[in-house]
Amino acid sequence: STHFTDWSEWSVCDRHCLQNRVKICKIKKKCGTTIIR
Repeated sequence: STHFTDWSEWSVCDRHCLQNRVKICKIKKKCGTTIIR
């Protein structure tokens, strides 16, 4: 969806060595603070 940014870079390894990446809503009126993981 164009309401969201492209996928972020992979996060650095955390203390449990889990990685994640997110899409963050760019258009607050359309999707508020929704984050797709």
